[in-house]
Amino acid sequence: MELLKQKPYECWITSLAMLTQQSVDAVRIEFEETAGGGTPYRALLDMQAKWFLTSVILMDKYKLAVGSSMIPSMGPPKGPGRANLTKKQLWGKGILCVSYSNSHGHAVGFEDGIIYDPACNAPMSLIEWRKVIKIVKIWSIDRQA
Repeated sequence: MELLKQKPYECWITSLAMLTQQSVDAVRIEFEETAGGGTPYRALLDMQAKWFLTSVILMDKYKLAVGSSMIPSMGPPKGPGRANLTKKQLWGKGILCVSYSNSHGHAVGFEDGIIYDPACNAPMSLIEWRKVIKIVKIWSIDRQA
């Protein structure tokens, strides 16, 4: 997987581009066309139901098992009740969706335990990435079949 840099609010389509070895522009156009055409990607973010439905359609097209490994809330960085995200859970290729800062969502690509964060400058191990991103909750691990 090759690390691609994201534009603002484009972490998910950038992660899909990395996973499918396409340009971000090509994935953005495909996303907009799948959503019905004529609506720019940024506007689709405000239409959450349409954005989610479109992402599910594209995940099916590219054979991503939607939510193939759902993980409960991470909770605080230390202490009881914290579910650990481990390198073992990031086998194969896929997209990891998380939230941090209590409400901000983010998506990254992964391949065999290495994180390809489109907001960072280089691929990194899960341990290195966890130092950069303070995860509040894991939404899903969507793995390529």
